[in-house]
Amino acid sequence: MSILSEINSILFTRDPMRTGCVENKLEDEYIEEAVAINHLIDMDASDLEIEVVVKTVFDKFFWDNCLDEETTSELSREIHHVLAKS
Repeated sequence: MSILSEINSILFTRDPMRTGCVENKLEDEYIEEAVAINHLIDMDASDLEIEVVVKTVFDKFFWDNCLDEETTSELSREIHHVLAKS
């Protein structure tokens, strides 16, 4: 599975904006956000750097501060784990 696919999978399963994508099987609900995150992160990015990217992307695609700090941190840790495996 590619890094982009794994990031998209994380966003789909976590559904941070509570769009109902899991229940409705909309696996590409967050593909644009996943593409943006994938494009903006370095392979050796730290959790903090990934958090900044995740926050920036979601603020751009939705509204400022749309994700709480806990959600941003959890998503960032999961993405960091994906990068560490690669």
